[in-house]
Amino acid sequence: MHQIVDRSFEVNLYLVDAERPVLVDTGTGRDHEGTAAKVRAILQDRPLDAILITHRHFDHAGGVRGAVLEFRTDAYASQEEAEALRSGDARSTGAELFGAEPGGSPVRVFSYGQKIDLGDAHLEVLHTPGHTAGHVCLWEPASRSLLSGDCVFTGGSVGRWDLPTGDFGQLQGSLRRLAAMEVVDLFPGHGPEARGDGADHVRLGLESIRGWRP
Repeated sequence: MHQIVDRSFEVNLYLVDAERPVLVDTGTGRDHEGTAAKVRAILQDRPLDAILITHRHFDHAGGVRGAVLEFRTDAYASQEEAEALRSGDARSTGAELFGAEPGGSPVRVFSYGQKIDLGDAHLEVLHTPGHTAGHVCLWEPASRSLLSGDCVFTGGSVGRWDLPTGDFGQLQGSLRRLAAMEVVDLFPGHGPEARGDGADHVRLGLESIRGWRP
């Protein structure tokens, strides 16, 4: 698992370096050349199999169009998120907050519960709404690794629920589900990763919002 930081908004992208490598999230696209160079340095001469998007927000998916063209592969998101990205919905993607006009992005759909075959591993698509309606985390069961997008971060932080399609109750439910999974390695969409004690950070996140009444 290679963390690649898009410095235009300090967002984490991850290259899952499997037999069929995939890129998780694309960043804003404002540092497309730098991000692409980092990905290519890891891949060497191997092709990128797919691009997987955790959620619709511009800081995570603004670079979809450029990445699809750069790596000549397909991008995938959940149905709700794909619809927003295809339509170029500047409000619910948060693009307007970045002063951007995203236009439509070419995004295909993966299903909740789908197991994405990476050849020597697989990622399971977990529906974890709350930050956005169609937010997903990606779970690699062999290593018990979780790519958590903006659902939960390290140190007790969780994703915002006050943006379009966000929902506090759904976020709580998503965190409860993740807290029961005994995560070993946690790879969040922002901030440092946690290796070996991921479950502790997920539980901290859940604990941090207990008692909140939005």
